[in-house]
Amino acid sequence: MDFINQEIDINNKIKHKNIVKLYDHFQLENHVILVMEHMNNKDLKHFIRKFLSKNPDISEPLVAFFILEIIDGLKYLKDSSIIHRDIKPENIMIDSNYIAKIGDFSLSKFIEPQKPYLTSRSGTIPYLCPEALKSKSVNVKSTMTERMDVFSLGIIMYYMIFNEHPFKFKVSIMVYLLLIRMEWNLKIIQKL
Repeated sequence: MDFINQEIDINNKIKHKNIVKLYDHFQLENHVILVMEHMNNKDLKHFIRKFLSKNPDISEPLVAFFILEIIDGLKYLKDSSIIHRDIKPENIMIDSNYIAKIGDFSLSKFIEPQKPYLTSRSGTIPYLCPEALKSKSVNVKSTMTERMDVFSLGIIMYYMIFNEHPFKFKVSIMVYLLLIRMEWNLKIIQKL
């Protein structure tokens, strides 16, 4: 229930063209029902599969269009002190005008000045940054803030261009093991 309350709380505080709107919510027996903006073209993963069933690949301008839409939404979240923590194609919705909108805020967190760190890792393993996989707590002043979402966006961009995940494992735990064993030069990431 905490996840759903978190999602409702965050959705009630944010309004942006690249964020799926929450219109209402109510409880029905043991279920909370969220009334969200309708997305005619479903999520980005579905859109990519449908597009590639009719075309040999996705053009760079189309990839750039969607990535810029997602960046606009992520910048708004950053400016609102929110880390999404689960950016993946299934959480990027596409509306009837082909506008990309970020959805599913159940794992998202507000960054509070009095508590400038996250104490838990969340997200979908193939889209998590290596620092989040290695760390027990995520310090806001480190590279593990909104940059976690930017890393996930890079994975999405790769997926759109090459129609496959950059880590070619069928089991998420293998991706996890690969990422935590890699040595990453954090100084380069911090300069980005």
